[in-house]
Amino acid sequence: MGGFIGAILGVIVGGLVTLGTTVLIERTKWKREASARWEGRVVEALVAYAAALKMQSRMCLRISGSYWPTMTSNPIAAHEGVIEIAEYEDERSVQFEKVLLLAGPEVVAKARRWQESVWALHTIQDGPSSISKDDFDKRLDKARRCRDEFYNSVRTELGLELLPSTPTRASPDDPAWLSPA
Repeated sequence: MGGFIGAILGVIVGGLVTLGTTVLIERTKWKREASARWEGRVVEALVAYAAALKMQSRMCLRISGSYWPTMTSNPIAAHEGVIEIAEYEDERSVQFEKVLLLAGPEVVAKARRWQESVWALHTIQDGPSSISKDDFDKRLDKARRCRDEFYNSVRTELGLELLPSTPTRASPDDPAWLSPA
């Protein structure tokens, strides 16, 4: 009889250990999957926010090209660009709510800093009488540095490797690419 009770206790203990192990494995798996889903949502929110802000910056650069042709090879008239900037600002505002909800405090702070630096570019909407080319260039460089800081903080928060520094003006549409004649 003692052997029978030992066997039953062995089955019960084995079942409890198996159940406990299964529960722990499934719980860990569920947490990992949930974390991956949230991380994907965070990335989507940050990318959408960055895209809207980047397009505002591009529109300001394109408007500046209508006043100073060396600024861009793709200028746009101010009255057209202003409409685009307003639409991208509306989009940025919507996307920023997601950033506030999903991102950490450092990313949010860097997002705000980049946003403010891009808003400083909006002065170009009022024409060259409101800002000099040199001052616009300085603001543009600051916006680019703020963008890089934002991306670095995002990469840090996501546990990704930081990218090496790149020149702030690195586009064929950029005056820095033009050869000094």
